[in-house]
Amino acid sequence: MNWQPHGSSAGKALSVVVVNTNHRELLERCLSALFNASLPQPSEIIVVDNASTDGSCQMVESLFPSVILVRRTVRNGPAANYNAGFVVAEGEFLLVLNEDAEVCPDTISILYEHMLAHPDVAVAGPRLTYPDGRPQTACNRFPFWSSVVKRLVLQKFIQTPWALGQYQEERTGLPFHPDWMMATCLMVRRAALPSYPPYDEQFEVYYEETDLQYRLHLAGWKMAWVPNAVVKHHHGVSNFRLNSSRDILFRMLLYQSRYRYFRKHFGRLYAASLRGAEGCLFCLFALENVLLSAATRSHERRMKAQLYKRLARYALLGGQTYKVPPPS
Repeated sequence: MNWQPHGSSAGKALSVVVVNTNHRELLERCLSALFNASLPQPSEIIVVDNASTDGSCQMVESLFPSVILVRRTVRNGPAANYNAGFVVAEGEFLLVLNEDAEVCPDTISILYEHMLAHPDVAVAGPRLTYPDGRPQTACNRFPFWSSVVKRLVLQKFIQTPWALGQYQEERTGLPFHPDWMMATCLMVRRAALPSYPPYDEQFEVYYEETDLQYRLHLAGWKMAWVPNAVVKHHHGVSNFRLNSSRDILFRMLLYQSRYRYFRKHFGRLYAASLRGAEGCLFCLFALENVLLSAATRSHERRMKAQLYKRLARYALLGGQTYKVPPPS
């Protein structure tokens, strides 16, 4: 059953849903770009604020009073925040947008026209670039057992598109239908979405967009990469760093979601075999970094050794459930 917002049927052409967590300055740039962009009419812009403590909500109310502000008092992962925005949205199409992304003036109109022209497409995504114009990978292949070998073994030695799971079409700028795309900026067809909530909130952080697009794929929908639409992405705002126990926690959250994804879609035996293989590799990586940290006294190596020890234990033995930490 397809879901609708509270009330009756969708009443707008497009709802833009921006999720923000403590990035007031980037959010202001994101919203300024939206207000300078060409949007189908009628449209609405919704900001879901994820328990920010940096004045983000006050900035939105002061500078962008027409924006619908959804305040979240408890910090949650992306899936819960997307769902919170979707439930108040009235658009026939829904644009998920990170606060660290800036749309070009014609980006949204290009994605919208593509969706209208291709009724078999459930999700359309733009070409991502860094602010300096360098290309940024947005398209990915669905993960399977082979991804263990590619990601943890082959990528240490070769950086070919095949080993990295990348598409030649994205590298050459040709439109195509990838398996799934990063949620930095995605236009979603409401009619394609499963019953509410569309996102599975059991994914604390990571894999929620992979899971949704895999379910849409199984239902017969297509995902489309539209390179004429461009979004500047300040990639790295929430990117992995490895300087503290908090950074390690987010790595643990990644693998918690990874194993849940495999268990959900391929069964416990498949997930267990994958966890076993990764756990053995993590043991080797932990030993490598223990030896290197002793030889070099490198803080980075010590942190990696700690990370791989925890990942090995978690992959092989399971254990605690990890939760999104409060804002730092």
